[in-house]
Amino acid sequence: NEKKIDFEAGKDEGDEEAEEAKEDIREYAIEMLKAARALEPRNALLIGRHGKALEKLGEDPLRSEKCYNYALKKFPNNVEISWNLAKLLEKKLERLDDAAVYYEKAILYSNRKPTSWRLFQYGKFLWKKMQNTSAAINVFNRVFKMDPANSELLDTFDDIIYEVFKEHDTVIEMYQKAIDIRPDDFNLVCKCIEFMLKYQKYRKADFAYGRACDVAEKTIVEFPERKQNIHF
Repeated sequence: NEKKIDFEAGKDEGDEEAEEAKEDIREYAIEMLKAARALEPRNALLIGRHGKALEKLGEDPLRSEKCYNYALKKFPNNVEISWNLAKLLEKKLERLDDAAVYYEKAILYSNRKPTSWRLFQYGKFLWKKMQNTSAAINVFNRVFKMDPANSELLDTFDDIIYEVFKEHDTVIEMYQKAIDIRPDDFNLVCKCIEFMLKYQKYRKADFAYGRACDVAEKTIVEFPERKQNIHF
């Protein structure tokens, strides 16, 4: 027991030293940020990045918001800063209406088409936080046209389409389209099977199961090291 007590004491001391080291690094990082700001006190892009760094360091979110707002006065069309401010307003400050404004600006200001990832996150925000299901579905449909084999999106559609329309055939069609695009994606096929079984689409699940078996056999031949990860 005495040895165990000594060991635990040593462990606690090690944890304290690690925490102290983290705090030292954090304080040093803040000093470097201040020094960079002092060198270029009116560099709006630098100030915007300063805001993101302050977030990562766990500083007061209002300080980050101030940095982002300053940067956006100089660069109102900056997608990254608008997006970072939107996330801050949503997740740290819980000002959802303000967050929606900056998410929309970030989507609008994307030089080309906004990325499917950014659109998908915005769709989840509309659905989960703003409770705007119809707008979320419109956004998710845009994502699906851009990236129809996105398994995370298909999982989300599973929930939202049942919640709104109480039907699942739409999602099954989306899974089948995704599998046509990535026919050898074993995980995607298995997700499709799980979805079909969950909602008792047994005939379709049986067909997909056969497809999964074919993919699994091919995968094991080409990548024998994956055999232990494939289960039926």
